[in-house]
Amino acid sequence: MKANILCFVFIWCVVQVTSSEFPDELIEDYMRECMDELKLDKSVLSKMFDEKFRMVHVDEDGKKLLECGIKKGDLISADGKMNKIMLMKDIINTIRLLGKGDSEKMAEEVYKKCDEGNADDDHIERIRHWSNCVLDEIDKM
Repeated sequence: MKANILCFVFIWCVVQVTSSEFPDELIEDYMRECMDELKLDKSVLSKMFDEKFRMVHVDEDGKKLLECGIKKGDLISADGKMNKIMLMKDIINTIRLLGKGDSEKMAEEVYKKCDEGNADDDHIERIRHWSNCVLDEIDKM
C-alpha cells in the first residue's frame, strides 16, 4: 500500500513539474479569435511550447491554430514576406512581459538578428523558427 501511494505521489510530482500552462498575457487578440473560431482552448498552446516558450511540438490542432493566427495576425503577406510591423508588436509585448528592459530598442535589434526564412517555405515552420530565434535573442539580453 505504501509503495502504491509513493508511486502515485511520484507520478503526480512528475506531471506537475513537466506540465506548464501558457500565460494569458502572451496570447495576442488575433490568436484568441482563432481559438474561439476553431473551438480550441489554450491547452493547445501549452502543448506547443516548452517552459521557456520555445515552440517544440505542433500537432494538428496547433497547425490549424497557427495557420489561422498567421492570417488573422497578418504575419505573412500573400507574397510570402513577413510583416515587420506586426512582428515587432509581438516582440515588444514579449520583451515587456519578460521584463527585459527598453522593449522598443531591443525589439529592433532582435528583429534584425532573426532570419525570416525563405518565402517559399512552409509558413508554420517559418514562424516556428522565427519565434524560437526571437526568444533565444531575448534570453541573451
